[in-house]
Amino acid sequence: MEEEIKELYDRYEEVLFERDEILKEADQIWFAYLNEFGVKMSELFEKKISCIGLKKRIAFCQTKINHNKSIDIDQLNDEMERYLAEYNHKLHDMKQETELAKSGEAISKVTHDAVKRLYRKLAKKIHPDINPKTEKNYDLNVLWLRLLAAYNNNDLKEMMELDFLISKALEDEDDLEERYNVDEIENQIAAIESEIQECKTSEPYIFTIILDDEDKIAEKHRELDEEIVQYSEYEKELDQVYKQLILKAGMDLNYKLY
Repeated sequence: MEEEIKELYDRYEEVLFERDEILKEADQIWFAYLNEFGVKMSELFEKKISCIGLKKRIAFCQTKINHNKSIDIDQLNDEMERYLAEYNHKLHDMKQETELAKSGEAISKVTHDAVKRLYRKLAKKIHPDINPKTEKNYDLNVLWLRLLAAYNNNDLKEMMELDFLISKALEDEDDLEERYNVDEIENQIAAIESEIQECKTSEPYIFTIILDDEDKIAEKHRELDEEIVQYSEYEKELDQVYKQLILKAGMDLNYKLY
């Protein structure tokens, strides 16, 4: 039984590391995608937010006019600020991520391989799914979070320091047979394999289809450019409707409308 558990446990470790590597890859793919398209994606999203806001303004004004009520622009602007807050927060995050993606520096293959090798070595010792002590022990949990951050940032120096700190912090491991049984490990493996498959077949992982093909990259740029033009024209149309309603309500267009 102990040998069977050991073989399954080895497989369990492998799928855990495969999942972690794929999740990291997915992050890198997303940043590569943002580096390529992020500026235009942000511009397009900003146009979409503007159109959403203008449609909301039009509906507000039309309702007031239909009920023969005056339009309080200050009230409208306050409502719009609250209504668009979540959209603007997402836009802010997108722009920040794009700036981060564009400032990122590529690491050498030697460093990448060293980081990957050290992560596997240390994760075998304190990965919470491998060593239950990590969740119960504050010091080990802090070291695990530091390891994750260093791994995601390809910080080889930090990982080399953690190699010493983790070895020093660990006590003797429990016997595998006391911690796991065959059914439990098989279920864990199946769940992680499912997670791996889902990641590989969804965004941002599948963006490699575009990023690995110059023609598809050019096509995506064209699509974004076309959408930006379309939404810019739509924004102008909505703006005209909004201003016409303001005039219809007998208000001055020079007033602070936005």
